[in-house]
This record gives sequence, C-alpha cells and structure tokens, in this order.
Amino acid sequence: MKKQMTWEAREMTYVRSYQVVGERLLPHDGEVGWYVSTWADSVPIIGYWAAEGKFYHASINWLTGRTVDLEITREIVLDPERERVTMEAIERWKKNPENRIDGHATMDQSAFHLAAA
Repeated sequence: MKKQMTWEAREMTYVRSYQVVGERLLPHDGEVGWYVSTWADSVPIIGYWAAEGKFYHASINWLTGRTVDLEITREIVLDPERERVTMEAIERWKKNPENRIDGHATMDQSAFHLAAA
C-alpha cells in the first residue's frame, strides 16, 4: 500500500544503547505515524513505519519539498528490546519537542539512515 504524506518533523534521541531517528509523517487520510530508524553498536540499522503501536516494513521516497511517498508492505514483529526503545523514543518526542530538527530531511540510501539536509 502506497500513501502520499506530508513530512512534519525529524526527531532524534538515544534510548539505552540505541540511537533512534524518526520522521513524523502526516498522511492525507489522518493517520499520524513515524518512519523510524534504529541502531546500536552491535545491532544493525533498520527502518520501519510505526503507527498506533504497530510496526510495518516500509520504504520512504522523497518527492518534493515536504511531500513523501511511503510504501507499506507488511506488518512486522520487532525484537522486544527494539520495540521498547522505539515506543519510548516516540513517547519522548510527543512530550519533549526540544529534540526536533527543523528543515527538510532526506534518506541517505548508502548508510540506511536519515540525515538532515
């Protein structure tokens, strides 16, 4: 399923040994969610869509300005630690917007993580 969305904010934080980066996206159908990338020294980088407490395999494609296409292919199960880290990071972002980075963000395909532009 492909959805066109509006990029709203980029958030980043550390939770335990993980670095967590999230792109808050506003779909045109009203469902707010996050494209999240997580990693740690001994844990590989992965990116996924998080919405309403569920996680999905997804890819993000920047179109123009603040418009993106998000393609969601299937629901996934994260390992319990990564799930806890992700949910804790999202709760922090909702309560403390000081971690927000303003500006346009783009996907760095070579490193699989998000970088502010």
